[in-house]
Amino acid sequence: LTEQKSSAGKSVVFDDMILTKALPTTAGNYYLVVDVEVAETAVVTRNGTIVLDLNGHEITSKTRVYQMAEGAGENTLVLLDSVGGGSVTVTDYNQGGAFAVIGNTGNKVVTIYGGTFDVSGTDGTTANANGGFMRVGSATSTLNIHGGCIIGGKAVNGGTIYIKDGTVNVTGGEIKNGIAGNGGNFSLAGGTLNITGGIISGGTANASNGRGGNIMNNG
Repeated sequence: LTEQKSSAGKSVVFDDMILTKALPTTAGNYYLVVDVEVAETAVVTRNGTIVLDLNGHEITSKTRVYQMAEGAGENTLVLLDSVGGGSVTVTDYNQGGAFAVIGNTGNKVVTIYGGTFDVSGTDGTTANANGGFMRVGSATSTLNIHGGCIIGGKAVNGGTIYIKDGTVNVTGGEIKNGIAGNGGNFSLAGGTLNITGGIISGGTANASNGRGGNIMNNG
């Protein structure tokens, strides 16, 4: 039995851990035991919950790391780092949503408790994409950020996170240095953004009439 606490005082309790040397795609509680270089996007299957403990290891990728499977049903992905020092770094990926895309149908939930997520080496503007780190697409989708650090991302709108619909809750952690034409760190075309804690800083709106260095609400 292991408990992971975030800086926001939230906790995840899990047991029956599965040791893994690759990104999991099926339901279960996983404990990363080696550094991982991603060769292709991992798709979280429908109707299951994946808990992935980075365990101080590094995930590197030049493609999107995770995709939530489309269609009815609930997909849940939980990220934490029980020992500290765990990270996910994406470079040279230019389609937006470098870490994940929470799709347009079904109930999709991504929750982050810990780890460093660096997408500063990506550039979604080359493909006219939104949401450098993540895109939230459906009304029944939720992104929860309780801890960790999300760095960078570059996109047309929402350098770090683009909310087309759904809900994003920020209670802790740090989100910084996103770059976009509008909404350096967050851009809302719809949906809801709830911020009750954490640090949001360093966003840049770089369009000629760009708005929202950190947050742009166009919903």
